[in-house]
Amino acid sequence: MSPDLTSIELFLKAIKLGNLSRASEQSHISLSAASRRLSLLEEHFKVTLLNRTSTGVTPTAAGEALALHARAIMRAVDVMHADLADYAK
Repeated sequence: MSPDLTSIELFLKAIKLGNLSRASEQSHISLSAASRRLSLLEEHFKVTLLNRTSTGVTPTAAGEALALHARAIMRAVDVMHADLADYAK
């Protein structure tokens, strides 16, 4: 199964904020659920995506590579929503 958009967005928030707790709060999910989502992303790609420390998270090299693709995916989703907005009226 491919990664879902919620997990991709959470991953990007964690990198941006440097903190999984804050990313989970902004995503309105529990810390344990956020941690599980990111662990499933790592299992899916078979790589470590984030370095986790007591002070926060930072992306690994693989995490940086995923972030580039994830940002492109989220931009494409925004364009898709904009393109289809007129049809929803």
